[in-house]
Amino acid sequence: CNTSPTAIFLMWAISPEERVKHDQKFDTLSPSMGYVTGEQARKFFLQSGLPAQVLAEIWGLADLNKDGKMDRLEFSIAMKLIKLKLQGTPLPSTLPVIMKQSPVSIPGLNNHNPAYGMSQMTMINGPILTPISMSNPGLSPMTGLTPMVANVGSSPLLNGTILQPIGSLTTGTSSSSSPLMMSPMSTVPSDWAVPHASRLKYRQQFNMLDKQMNGFLSGTKTLHGQGTDHTKHSIVWNLSDVDKDGNLKAEEFILAMHLVDLAKSGQPLPLTLPPELVPPSHRYDKFKANLERGNAELEKRRLALLEAERREKERRAQKEKEEQERREREAREAEERRKKEEELRLERQRELERQREEERQREIERKEAAQRELERQRKEELEKRRRSELQKKKEQEQNEIVKLRAKKRSLEMELEAGNKHRQISDRLRDIRNKKKLQKTELDLTNQRKETCQQDISSLQKQIEEFQRKLSQLTPEQKRLSEKLKNMALNNLPG
Repeated sequence: CNTSPTAIFLMWAISPEERVKHDQKFDTLSPSMGYVTGEQARKFFLQSGLPAQVLAEIWGLADLNKDGKMDRLEFSIAMKLIKLKLQGTPLPSTLPVIMKQSPVSIPGLNNHNPAYGMSQMTMINGPILTPISMSNPGLSPMTGLTPMVANVGSSPLLNGTILQPIGSLTTGTSSSSSPLMMSPMSTVPSDWAVPHASRLKYRQQFNMLDKQMNGFLSGTKTLHGQGTDHTKHSIVWNLSDVDKDGNLKAEEFILAMHLVDLAKSGQPLPLTLPPELVPPSHRYDKFKANLERGNAELEKRRLALLEAERREKERRAQKEKEEQERREREAREAEERRKKEEELRLERQRELERQREEERQREIERKEAAQRELERQRKEELEKRRRSELQKKKEQEQNEIVKLRAKKRSLEMELEAGNKHRQISDRLRDIRNKKKLQKTELDLTNQRKETCQQDISSLQKQIEEFQRKLSQLTPEQKRLSEKLKNMALNNLPG
């Protein structure tokens, strides 16, 4: 795809319509003091379906002052980058300068000259740029956009303001004289053979499979269950893994699923990946170079206007300083009035508190007097009860004394009868002791008898053992006797 640097450069511009939509989204996040926090923005941006790593890169580009929060401009830049990324455009290494400026209206491009898209460029509302024809093939696209300062001293600036380096553009073609608003991505026509509907469908499927939000999927099992055999899986994987890193990024996964669709429809898979199927992110090196050249050119234009802009800023700063001093003076006066009113309010409040305190003290004294009266009545009631209890206790003790005296007489009578009972008990105890002594002697006799029986049994066992040994030694004795006889016979003289 042969795209002009001007079209590439304007692709990053934020149109007024986009800015209005971005501001509406910004307001829905309930910004505080003109800013949204990183947590608010993160939750909103995750709704786009982009991986967390990509969103982190977009945040790094959009957070201009690196303060961890976003104002309206930074939020608009982030929304624009998310939109371009979803459309397949790779993120720039550095933020294009045009994204930091006011929203830019972009007219339609002339389709008769696809190399450049328009024959002239004219700045509106001021003679900052002189139109230079780009039809000369000897001039590079960036040369045709070189700013020319023309009679700045004699041409007054509108409303005393400095014109932006990029303003509304009109085309010098004869086919159309009314400028049309166009999408920033319309300047970069997509030539990727994967249909747009398939990209959106498989992008959502990729986000569902990428549960860890790594930005890639690993392993050929990712393609299982797609209705094709293992051989075609391997061919699809080899064609889709363009950078040969063993993983499928979002565009590579979309390409793989597109190839699976081709195989399922009966079309043969190519041996090598055709150029029209190569993902856009792998063919944008030249695009990035042109973009960087466009950024450099725009930076030159910005530097050319810095001095006049600085003087205007100084004038505005002086005016703002005077306005700030006036506001501070009014604020001091308002603060003094507020302090006086606060002092009066505090004095009234202290008086009310003093009255409340006196009333509270009187109420406390009344409660204490009532409490003392209740305590006195309670003590009197307790004293009455104690006296009544002591009287009852005295009567009980007198009754106990009467009972004890009667019991004493009864015990004395029982004691006389108990002496006879004790004599009989002594005689019974003596008889029992004799009986126990006899039983003890009998137990000792039985024990001696059992011991003797055990000794007799042991001796009988020893006798039986000796007899058994003797019966074993008798044959040996006979054998030895016979041997002695033989020896004696042998020793006789012949």
